[in-house]
Amino acid sequence: MLAKAVVELLRSPETTKILTTVDDSSNPHTVFKDSLTALDDGTIAYAEMLESSQSNRNMVKSIWFGRKVNVTVSGKDRTSYQIRCRPVRCVTGGLLFKDFLRQVKNTFGAEGDLQAVWVLAPENVRDESPQARVCEEEEKRPFLNKRLERFT
Repeated sequence: MLAKAVVELLRSPETTKILTTVDDSSNPHTVFKDSLTALDDGTIAYAEMLESSQSNRNMVKSIWFGRKVNVTVSGKDRTSYQIRCRPVRCVTGGLLFKDFLRQVKNTFGAEGDLQAVWVLAPENVRDESPQARVCEEEEKRPFLNKRLERFT
C-alpha cells in the first residue's frame, strides 16, 4: 500500500509526474504523464491517449513479458518518490475509463480522446527527496563524506 504522502503527491495537480518504460532493446523511454494518479485500491493509473505511442507499445510488452516500469513524482517542496511498478491491467471501457475520459475532455476539450487507462501495481517505493537521500547515504557510508574541511 502506498504511504499517504505518496498518494497525496500522485493526486495533486501541481506534482510533476513521470513514467519510464523500456523498449525491446532495454532503452528507457521517459515521458511526463500528468494523468498519473493513485486509485483507492492502492494501484496507480494513467491515461494513454495514443494507441501508437512509444509508451503504449512499451506498456503492452511490459505486461506481456513481466517488465517493470517506473513512476517518479516530485512536489513543489522537492519531495520526490520513485515507484517501481508492475503493469497489471489495460482498461478500455467501464467506469474507470469513463472517469479518465471525462478528465481528458476537461483538459483538452471535445478534441481530447482516450485509448486506454493503464493500471500499475506499486512494488517498491523509494524516497528520492534530497534530505532523505543524504540521510540514507550517511547511514550506509558514514565515513565517505567526512573530509577534513568538514572538521575545521
